[in-house]
Amino acid sequence: AQTQIVFGSTIFCLTFAMLFTGLLENKIGPRKMLIISAILMFAGYLTGSISGENFAVLLVGCGLLNGIAIGFGYVCMLAVAMRWFHSRRGFACGMVVAGYGFGAVVLSLTAQILLNYDWPVMSIFRLMAFVFPAVIFICAMFITNPADYHSGKIIANINYKTIMHKPKFYVLALATGFGTFSGLMFLGNLKPIALFLGYDSLAALAAIWLTSAGNTLGRIAGGFLYDRFKSYSIKLILAAIILTSLVIIFGSINKIIFLRDVPGVENC
Repeated sequence: AQTQIVFGSTIFCLTFAMLFTGLLENKIGPRKMLIISAILMFAGYLTGSISGENFAVLLVGCGLLNGIAIGFGYVCMLAVAMRWFHSRRGFACGMVVAGYGFGAVVLSLTAQILLNYDWPVMSIFRLMAFVFPAVIFICAMFITNPADYHSGKIIANINYKTIMHKPKFYVLALATGFGTFSGLMFLGNLKPIALFLGYDSLAALAAIWLTSAGNTLGRIAGGFLYDRFKSYSIKLILAAIILTSLVIIFGSINKIIFLRDVPGVENC
């Protein structure tokens, strides 16, 4: 339960930070944004590495600081990628967020290997405190906006108050929120679910890798399809994929509609 609190706080801080980092990136540029992200990431993992059994310190380090660090880097990379590939923004955005998803595969694999060699968890955090920020800092030295891009040319044509009065804003916010919530809830609990169903830890870890790989490929494919078919067709494609997945899992439409033979439901 405590690990889910840390994971949830990371997502919350990431989301909250993104409300402001977009405006900040337009003012100070992508390089400074990534440097700030690297500093916060270093502070976050280093704080986590000295937490020991103190959950509050772990929450501040790996939850609060790391979440804000991701918010600084995530927005920056999305914005710059779409500026460079403005005619293929969907694919560019998909590649960036795919890297975010693929990072889960690399991180879980690396952590598992180190744990198999009897590395203490705090030592793994300490290693990440130096490796991740170093990679981010090196990338920051190469990132730049296109030559024809000038932040001073951007003029806001809509304010926050106007946005808050638009019904579409709340529809998008709710759809994104519920969709993200269900996905993150599944990813965050995938290993416990696999263990509960009787699989060993290796199979549970393999499930995480496969899910993360599917998440990565789905983001790339989604971006590509958006550029080609735009949003309306994407909705139909997603609906078809979801329905097909449910049929594969439950075996028939009747089981999906009436929740027949679903563990835990028959006792309700």
